[in-house]
Amino acid sequence: TIADGLRTQLGDKNFPIILNEVKKIIRITEDEIIDSMKLIWQRLKIICEASCSLPLAGVLSNKQQFIGKKYVLLFFYTKDFSGICPSELYDFQERLEKFKEKNVEVIGCSADSEESHLAWLNLDKDKGGVKGVTFTLVADTTKTINANYGTLAGDYELDENGQLVATGPMIPYRGLFLIDKNGVVQHQLINHFTLVRNVDEALRMVDALQYFEDKGEFCPVKK
Repeated sequence: TIADGLRTQLGDKNFPIILNEVKKIIRITEDEIIDSMKLIWQRLKIICEASCSLPLAGVLSNKQQFIGKKYVLLFFYTKDFSGICPSELYDFQERLEKFKEKNVEVIGCSADSEESHLAWLNLDKDKGGVKGVTFTLVADTTKTINANYGTLAGDYELDENGQLVATGPMIPYRGLFLIDKNGVVQHQLINHFTLVRNVDEALRMVDALQYFEDKGEFCPVKK
């Protein structure tokens, strides 16, 4: 049932609490409440977690490892072994030391599997691979991270059993997020599949953020 699906998604502890709170506010039937909660669940990408926090599951064992220590540049790309993505990843790799000098951790993410990442990382550049790339690539096989950050292309909803039903490509748009040391997104952009990002502009945004944090004033467009 829908109720069972929601209970699975929200957890046995959270489900009755949320249900009772809704009952206090709105005088409607329990079935109507459950239908409303299902709609809310479909539209909210993050439950019980701030939307600007850093939900990097899977490859990263502890999202708190960067809090108070490093900035994070998290970027999403469409697919391993695609025609455009290798050039973009190599652009980030070429400037990786500059990001490190600014205390920024660069992380790439797609919906491919760990095995796909590994094969791609071991394939030479002239064969379409990204051998030599050293920054972290996250394997978001559940597409949860993409959904949380609003970068997932395609239509999807929960069925009456709480299972995700999807149509469309279900691959990431080219999103980029600059996250400060408090875990808050300070800059973001999301491009269509074919529109690559300017890595130098990403570096400039890091400079702008750090300039403001240090000086307490806006950074000029050109330094």
